[in-house]
Amino acid sequence: MRRGLVPAAVRGGMMLGATVLGVTVLGMTILGAAPAYATLQGGRAALDRNDYDSAQREFTEAAQGGNADAQYELGNLYYLGRGGIPMDPRLAATWFARAADQGQPQAQVRLADMTARGVGVPQDYDRARQLLRAALPRLRDAERRAAEAYAVRIDAYLQARATQPATQTATVPSQNRPRSGSAAAGSQSGQQGRTR
Repeated sequence: MRRGLVPAAVRGGMMLGATVLGVTVLGMTILGAAPAYATLQGGRAALDRNDYDSAQREFTEAAQGGNADAQYELGNLYYLGRGGIPMDPRLAATWFARAADQGQPQAQVRLADMTARGVGVPQDYDRARQLLRAALPRLRDAERRAAEAYAVRIDAYLQARATQPATQTATVPSQNRPRSGSAAAGSQSGQQGRTR
C-alpha cells in the first residue's frame, strides 16, 4: 500500500505502535539483564561478608545466565576453595573458560596461568600465550604489565625448549605470576594446591 493512501491518523498509530513495541522490547532486554547483574552484586556483597555459600549461589545463578564477571568470580571460588567450598581446579577452569570465551580479561589471565601450569586443564603453553595476548588490551596498566611479563617468560621457555636437547627440560619460572584482581582471589592466588 502506498503511503499516500494510508490516512495520517493510521500512520501515526503505526508509528506509535512501533515505538511502544520498541520500548517494550528494550524494557524486556534491560529487565532480563537486571537479575544477572543483581546476583553478581549479591555475590560480591556476600564475599565481603565472608558468606561463601551465598556468594556461590548468587554467582552460580548469574553465571548460568551468561554473566562473564559472575563466571570469573565463580571460577575463583572453586580455584581457591575458600569458606567450605571445595577446591576444584577442573570446575574452576570450566568457569574461567566460559568467561574467557566472552572476553573477560581476568578470566583469560587466570586460565592462561592454569593452562601454563597444567592445573585443572592439560598443560599447553601455546594456548596460555594466546589467552594472555587476548587479555592484554582490556587489562589495567599493572595487570597488563604483569601479563606481558608472563607472556614473555612463556615465549622464552618455548624458545629454550625448542633449542634444548630432548633429554633436558626447561621450566617456566612461576614466581611473580600475574594476579587477577578479585575479592575472591585476594592474596592467596599463589597459595593454592596444584592438582592435575
